Amino acid sequence: MDKLDNTQLEQMLASEGGPHLSLFLPRRSGPLKADEDTIRLSNQVRSAESMLIEHWMTKRQAIAFLEPVKKLGEDTAFLAGRGDALAIYRSEDQLRVFRLDYNVPESLSIASAFRFRPLLPELNLVAPFYVLRIGKKSVHLDRIEDGMLSEVQGIEFPEGFERTLANTTADRGAQVHSGAVATQGKQRAVFHGQGGLPDRQDSELSEYMHRVDDSLCRWIADEDALVILAGVERLASSFRHVSKCARIAQQTIALSTERLSPQDLAKRAMAIASVEGATQRAHDSARVREHRGPVATDPEKILAAAYDGRIDALFIDDAEVIRGSFFPDTGTLREMRSEPSGAPEDPCHDLVEVAIIQTLCHRGRVYESSTDQMPTEAQMAAALRY
Repeated sequence: MDKLDNTQLEQMLASEGGPHLSLFLPRRSGPLKADEDTIRLSNQVRSAESMLIEHWMTKRQAIAFLEPVKKLGEDTAFLAGRGDALAIYRSEDQLRVFRLDYNVPESLSIASAFRFRPLLPELNLVAPFYVLRIGKKSVHLDRIEDGMLSEVQGIEFPEGFERTLANTTADRGAQVHSGAVATQGKQRAVFHGQGGLPDRQDSELSEYMHRVDDSLCRWIADEDALVILAGVERLASSFRHVSKCARIAQQTIALSTERLSPQDLAKRAMAIASVEGATQRAHDSARVREHRGPVATDPEKILAAAYDGRIDALFIDDAEVIRGSFFPDTGTLREMRSEPSGAPEDPCHDLVEVAIIQTLCHRGRVYESSTDQMPTEAQMAAALRY
């Protein structure tokens, strides 16, 4: 049994060719027994076998391909305690089984890529985030993924405020001007040998936080990751003031982190991340609704932007389906009335699924909404990066 994490998601998105089986079983309702699950899975395996033989491979190859899925239906220990919905993914080199804490309709698809739309509520919780524990004696960075906290190794933070201050003082002598260091819209503190004690302490603390921020930004440069600050409020406030990080949580774990167990720290950070996720969604919705920056609502333009990696946030109406072909080279869409067969040569695809996959591949956010909760009247709507 897997728990969806960012690494697994990237591997699933990168999987190409086919076939890719995506099977979803709903949550148990009432006294459903394990043998009923066995029957349900057996029926789906038979359907999948027919689809594979028709479009992808010989019967012997199909039986071998489906054998791991068939064994799940025969595993009474695995099925006996099942209460959650299940997502089962199978390709030539992957078998993923996820428990979902929300319900999904029963469905089966075989295509050239996995189906991610039923996973969207889970995907919005997948992205890892960090806790930066700031102290005057030391600074530590923790990564939280799947609710588990682990300290990041290899990052080089300054060796404590007092030691950094001593080294800086020795280097600069009576006077140092470090304001020329370029940052986006911010300037390094300028130190003078003769200043009031409070001003000098603030300047020294600001310089220390700049160094902490430089180390952090180098480490997470390629990630659009949320950073949650933990420590006394004065230090967190000083860091927030100078930091160049794009996503710093508004709330701080404003306690002495030495007194918190890793489990308690992770629990508090998860609660803040949940609030930040809701805030991010509301912000993305407002961007689309109020046209704050470039926005697309036409499916053809959205698909073109998705392939180009220009979608920052994508909203899809959970009642809408768009079938057809999209041609990235020309940026044109051709809708079709037929159902996608899943055959490798079939030009008809689930284009909403295509938009989801391309957005996720380029690290955009995807939200599924009911019609009345969409930020605008459209089948899909996107806030664009440019």
